[in-house]
Amino acid sequence: MTLKAVIFDLGGVLIRTEDPRPRAEFAAQWGVTPEELEYLVLEGPKGTEAQMGYLHPRDLWLYVASELGIPNPDPEAMERAFWGGDRFDMTLVELIKHLRQRYKVGLLSNAWITLREWIEQHTPLAGLFHAMVISAEVHLMKPDPRIYARMLGELGVLPHEAVFIDDRPENVEGARRVGLHAFQFTSTPEVFRNLRALGLEVPDEPS
Repeated sequence: MTLKAVIFDLGGVLIRTEDPRPRAEFAAQWGVTPEELEYLVLEGPKGTEAQMGYLHPRDLWLYVASELGIPNPDPEAMERAFWGGDRFDMTLVELIKHLRQRYKVGLLSNAWITLREWIEQHTPLAGLFHAMVISAEVHLMKPDPRIYARMLGELGVLPHEAVFIDDRPENVEGARRVGLHAFQFTSTPEVFRNLRALGLEVPDEPS
Protein backbone atom coordinates (compact mmCIF):
# COMPACT_ATOMS: atom_id res chain seq x y z
CA MET A 1 0.00 0.00 0.00
CA THR A 2 1.39 3.34 -1.09
CA LEU A 3 -0.29 6.40 0.30
CA LYS A 4 0.26 9.65 -1.56
CA ALA A 5 -2.08 12.10 0.19
CA VAL A 6 -3.38 13.07 3.61
CA ILE A 7 -6.68 14.96 3.78
CA PHE A 8 -7.78 16.86 6.88
CA ASP A 9 -11.10 18.18 8.08
CA LEU A 10 -10.89 21.63 9.68
CA GLY A 11 -13.39 22.15 12.52
CA GLY A 12 -13.06 19.57 15.26
CA VAL A 13 -9.64 18.49 13.98
CA LEU A 14 -7.24 21.30 13.07
CA ILE A 15 -9.21 23.88 15.02
CA ARG A 16 -11.30 23.01 18.06
CA THR A 17 -13.36 24.78 20.71
CA GLU A 18 -10.91 24.64 23.61
CA ASP A 19 -12.61 27.33 25.69
CA PRO A 20 -16.42 27.01 25.78
CA ARG A 21 -16.94 30.22 27.73
CA PRO A 22 -17.24 32.81 24.93
CA ARG A 23 -19.93 30.79 23.13
CA ALA A 24 -21.71 29.98 26.38
CA GLU A 25 -21.73 33.65 27.40
CA PHE A 26 -23.05 34.67 23.98
CA ALA A 27 -25.83 32.08 24.25
CA ALA A 28 -26.75 32.97 27.83
CA GLN A 29 -26.95 36.66 26.97
CA TRP A 30 -29.84 35.89 24.62
CA GLY A 31 -31.56 33.18 26.63
CA VAL A 32 -30.52 30.01 24.79
CA THR A 33 -28.19 27.14 25.51
CA PRO A 34 -24.90 26.75 23.63
CA GLU A 35 -26.42 23.71 21.90
CA GLU A 36 -29.42 25.72 20.72
CA LEU A 37 -27.10 28.44 19.43
CA GLU A 38 -24.93 25.90 17.62
CA TYR A 39 -28.02 24.43 15.99
CA LEU A 40 -29.04 27.83 14.65
CA VAL A 41 -25.57 28.61 13.32
CA LEU A 42 -24.36 25.22 12.12
CA GLU A 43 -26.91 22.41 12.05
CA GLY A 44 -30.24 24.01 11.22
CA PRO A 45 -31.63 24.76 7.75
CA LYS A 46 -30.00 28.19 7.46
CA GLY A 47 -26.68 26.86 8.73
CA THR A 48 -26.82 24.17 6.08
CA GLU A 49 -27.66 26.76 3.43
CA ALA A 50 -24.55 28.71 4.41
CA GLN A 51 -22.36 25.61 4.27
CA MET A 52 -23.80 24.78 0.86
CA GLY A 53 -22.93 28.23 -0.42
CA TYR A 54 -26.49 29.49 -0.85
CA LEU A 55 -26.46 31.94 2.07
CA HIS A 56 -23.70 34.40 2.89
CA PRO A 57 -22.41 34.20 6.48
CA ARG A 58 -23.44 37.81 7.11
CA ASP A 59 -27.02 36.91 6.24
CA LEU A 60 -26.80 33.82 8.43
CA TRP A 61 -25.83 35.98 11.41
CA LEU A 62 -28.69 38.38 10.66
CA TYR A 63 -31.03 35.39 10.66
CA VAL A 64 -29.60 34.20 14.01
CA ALA A 65 -30.07 37.71 15.41
CA SER A 66 -33.68 37.73 14.26
CA GLU A 67 -34.34 34.33 15.86
CA LEU A 68 -32.77 35.44 19.15
CA GLY A 69 -34.30 38.91 19.18
CA ILE A 70 -30.97 40.73 19.06
CA PRO A 71 -31.55 44.43 18.29
CA ASN A 72 -29.16 46.27 15.95
CA PRO A 73 -27.07 43.15 15.29
CA ASP A 74 -23.39 43.34 14.41
CA PRO A 75 -22.65 40.18 12.40
CA GLU A 76 -18.88 40.51 12.78
CA ALA A 77 -19.13 40.85 16.56
CA MET A 78 -21.50 37.88 16.72
CA GLU A 79 -19.08 35.78 14.70
CA ARG A 80 -16.16 36.73 16.95
CA ALA A 81 -18.16 35.79 20.04
CA PHE A 82 -19.30 32.46 18.61
CA TRP A 83 -15.80 31.34 17.58
CA GLY A 84 -14.00 33.08 20.44
CA GLY A 85 -13.00 29.88 22.22
CA ASP A 86 -11.61 28.10 19.15
CA ARG A 87 -7.88 27.38 18.94
CA PHE A 88 -5.62 25.90 16.28
CA ASP A 89 -3.87 22.66 17.11
CA MET A 90 -0.33 23.83 16.38
CA THR A 91 1.04 20.31 16.73
CA LEU A 92 -1.11 19.26 13.79
CA VAL A 93 -0.12 22.40 11.88
CA GLU A 94 3.53 21.38 12.29
CA LEU A 95 2.62 17.84 11.24
CA ILE A 96 1.12 19.20 8.01
CA LYS A 97 4.34 21.10 7.32
CA HIS A 98 6.24 17.84 7.73
CA LEU A 99 3.81 15.77 5.64
CA ARG A 100 3.69 18.17 2.71
CA GLN A 101 7.40 17.64 2.04
CA ARG A 102 6.66 14.03 1.02
CA TYR A 103 2.89 13.77 0.48
CA LYS A 104 0.08 15.82 -0.98
CA VAL A 105 -1.98 17.48 1.74
CA GLY A 106 -5.59 18.55 1.34
CA LEU A 107 -8.32 20.27 3.32
CA LEU A 108 -11.91 19.05 2.98
CA SER A 109 -14.36 21.12 4.99
CA ASN A 110 -18.07 21.71 5.30
CA ALA A 111 -17.77 25.46 5.70
CA TRP A 112 -18.86 28.91 4.59
CA ILE A 113 -17.87 30.75 1.44
CA THR A 114 -15.52 32.99 3.42
CA LEU A 115 -13.29 30.14 4.63
CA ARG A 116 -10.63 30.15 1.92
CA GLU A 117 -9.87 33.85 2.28
CA TRP A 118 -9.79 33.54 6.08
CA ILE A 119 -7.37 30.63 5.96
CA GLU A 120 -5.01 32.31 3.53
CA GLN A 121 -5.03 35.73 5.17
CA HIS A 122 -5.47 35.11 8.90
CA THR A 123 -4.34 31.64 9.94
CA PRO A 124 -1.21 29.50 10.38
CA LEU A 125 -2.59 27.19 7.67
CA ALA A 126 -1.94 29.71 4.90
CA GLY A 127 -0.09 28.13 1.99
CA LEU A 128 0.08 24.66 3.54
CA PHE A 129 -2.45 22.75 1.43
CA HIS A 130 -1.95 21.49 -2.09
CA ALA A 131 -5.74 21.69 -2.51
CA MET A 132 -8.75 22.85 -0.53
CA VAL A 133 -12.32 21.73 -1.20
CA ILE A 134 -14.87 23.80 0.71
CA SER A 135 -18.52 22.83 0.67
CA ALA A 136 -19.83 26.35 0.03
CA GLU A 137 -17.65 26.68 -3.07
CA VAL A 138 -18.75 23.38 -4.67
CA HIS A 139 -22.35 23.21 -3.33
CA LEU A 140 -21.72 19.76 -1.87
CA MET A 141 -21.33 18.63 1.74
CA LYS A 142 -19.73 15.63 3.37
CA PRO A 143 -20.69 12.82 3.40
CA ASP A 144 -21.88 13.23 -0.22
CA PRO A 145 -19.56 10.94 -2.23
CA ARG A 146 -19.13 13.61 -4.88
CA ILE A 147 -17.23 15.93 -2.55
CA TYR A 148 -14.65 13.25 -1.79
CA ALA A 149 -14.26 12.65 -5.52
CA ARG A 150 -13.72 16.38 -6.01
CA MET A 151 -10.99 16.36 -3.35
CA LEU A 152 -9.25 13.35 -4.90
CA GLY A 153 -9.43 14.96 -8.33
CA GLU A 154 -7.83 18.18 -7.12
CA LEU A 155 -5.01 16.24 -5.47
CA GLY A 156 -4.62 13.93 -8.46
CA VAL A 157 -4.76 10.70 -6.45
CA LEU A 158 -6.89 7.56 -6.39
CA PRO A 159 -9.09 6.75 -3.37
CA HIS A 160 -6.79 4.00 -2.06
CA GLU A 161 -3.85 6.42 -2.25
CA ALA A 162 -5.34 8.86 0.30
CA VAL A 163 -6.25 8.93 3.99
CA PHE A 164 -8.90 11.23 5.45
CA ILE A 165 -9.22 12.47 9.04
CA ASP A 166 -12.52 13.90 10.36
CA ASP A 167 -14.14 14.21 13.78
CA ARG A 168 -17.61 13.13 12.61
CA PRO A 169 -18.17 9.39 12.16
CA GLU A 170 -20.62 9.87 9.28
CA ASN A 171 -17.98 11.75 7.30
CA VAL A 172 -15.37 9.09 8.01
CA GLU A 173 -17.81 6.42 6.87
CA GLY A 174 -18.61 8.42 3.75
CA ALA A 175 -14.94 8.53 2.86
CA ARG A 176 -14.55 4.81 3.37
CA ARG A 177 -17.52 4.10 1.14
CA VAL A 178 -15.72 5.72 -1.80
CA GLY A 179 -12.52 3.81 -1.09
CA LEU A 180 -10.41 6.16 1.00
CA HIS A 181 -8.58 5.12 4.10
CA ALA A 182 -10.19 7.13 6.89
CA PHE A 183 -10.29 7.41 10.65
CA GLN A 184 -12.09 9.53 13.21
CA PHE A 185 -10.15 12.18 15.10
CA THR A 186 -10.05 11.42 18.81
CA SER A 187 -6.78 13.02 19.90
CA THR A 188 -3.67 14.54 18.42
CA PRO A 189 -1.34 11.69 19.48
CA GLU A 190 -3.77 9.21 17.90
CA VAL A 191 -3.44 10.99 14.54
CA PHE A 192 0.31 10.36 14.61
CA ARG A 193 -0.16 6.71 15.57
CA ASN A 194 -2.83 6.07 12.95
CA LEU A 195 -0.80 7.65 10.16
CA ARG A 196 2.27 5.67 11.16
CA ALA A 197 0.21 2.48 11.22
CA LEU A 198 -0.73 3.19 7.60
CA GLY A 199 2.93 3.38 6.68
CA LEU A 200 3.39 7.14 6.45
CA GLU A 201 6.61 8.74 7.61
CA VAL A 202 5.68 11.00 10.51
CA PRO A 203 7.59 12.36 13.50
CA ASP A 204 7.19 10.83 16.95
CA GLU A 205 3.77 11.63 18.35
CA PRO A 206 3.50 14.18 21.15
CA SER A 207 3.08 12.84 24.65
